[in-house]
Amino acid sequence: MHYLLLAGTAVIGLTDARRHLVPNIVVLPMFFLALAGKVLEGREAALHALLSGAAFFFLGYVIFLIGGMGGGDVKLMAVLGVWHGLWATYSIMILATFIGLAWGIVKYIRAGILKERAAGFLRGIYLKALGTRGDVGWEKLPGDPDAPVPATAIPFGTCLALSVLAREVAGLV
Repeated sequence: MHYLLLAGTAVIGLTDARRHLVPNIVVLPMFFLALAGKVLEGREAALHALLSGAAFFFLGYVIFLIGGMGGGDVKLMAVLGVWHGLWATYSIMILATFIGLAWGIVKYIRAGILKERAAGFLRGIYLKALGTRGDVGWEKLPGDPDAPVPATAIPFGTCLALSVLAREVAGLV
C-alpha cells in the first residue's frame, strides 16, 4: 500500500510539473487507499487520519479561496494528512514551501523580474502594515480551471511530492 501511495505521489508530481494539474483519477484513489490503511491499523489511527486530513484540507481550501493554490493541491494536502498524520504532514508542508520559494526565486531570476517582484511584495506588505490598501504583487490562480495558469505559478503539488519523496529517502516515513 505504501508503495502505491508513493507511486501516486510521483505521478502527481510529474503531472503537476508538466501541466499544472493534480489529476483526480490519481489523488482520489490515493485518499481512499491511505484511509483504508489507517482503518486497518485501528479505530484510533483512522480517527487521527481523518482529523489530520480534514485539517490540511481546510488549510489548503483557505489558500485556494485567496487564489494561492489549485483545487488538486488541496486534495493532495488532505491525502497527505490522512497518510502521514498531522505533524509529519506539517513538516512536509514546510519543506514543500521552501522548495516552492526556491523554485519561484529561480523562475523570477530567469525571467529578470526578481528585483521588481521583491520590491512590489515589500511595498505591498508595508502598505498593509500601515492599514492602507496594498497589493503584495503576486498573481492569483484563475478561478476557471480552463483558464491559462500565470507564467510565474509554481506547481505546489510537485513541491509536495518532492517533499514526500525527500522524507522517504531520508527514512522519515
